[in-house]
Amino acid sequence: MSALLQSLDRMGTTPALVSYAEDGRTELSGRVLANWIIKSINFFANELLVDEGFTLVLDLPPHFKRSVLQIAAWHLGATVSIAGVDDLPQHIDVLATSHPDTALAERAEDVLVLEARALSLAFPGEIPPLALDWVQAVRAAADDLEVPLGAFTGPSPTPRPEWGSARRVGLDDIDLQEAAEALAAWEEGRTIVAPYAKLDAATRAAEGLESSSEA
Repeated sequence: MSALLQSLDRMGTTPALVSYAEDGRTELSGRVLANWIIKSINFFANELLVDEGFTLVLDLPPHFKRSVLQIAAWHLGATVSIAGVDDLPQHIDVLATSHPDTALAERAEDVLVLEARALSLAFPGEIPPLALDWVQAVRAAADDLEVPLGAFTGPSPTPRPEWGSARRVGLDDIDLQEAAEALAAWEEGRTIVAPYAKLDAATRAAEGLESSSEA
């Protein structure tokens, strides 16, 4: 496994990510987050033949599922773009979206549909022909890594000196500008609470962030 996956696995039942999104608060332990990533790696490689040079576009709002997909694709050497934020590639090998009826889906070789809700076990809308329900498919993937990893295409882990010895740190968007910090935090065994800027003072205090540096 990669250094990141090993670090997450060592965290065991310790929370790796506390995520606040439209569907509320979701807490994932290090072992659970690693399992989501490993299952996604196996699914990408075995079912969609994702490898180095593939392009993945995420047409999804900020959510831990989006983060899982991005990190898994990075482990296989894919290039990942987020719709509405990044310049999108001309050719899209895989699109992960909650809106499969858009023109973007017509450009993709493979389409994964999913709802950015923690408890959603199946896509609630109509699934176009040949598209795949990602949550159902990834749940069937193996729990142990089955494929060799490619050259990691994500950013180099970059810790923040101001974190000091804090075990919990606040970050805003772990998929974009702060992805490098997120990877560093996990490799150091820290819990990430996100998005920090949108949390009120009471929530920050409840999450143990009252003394952490602002993101």
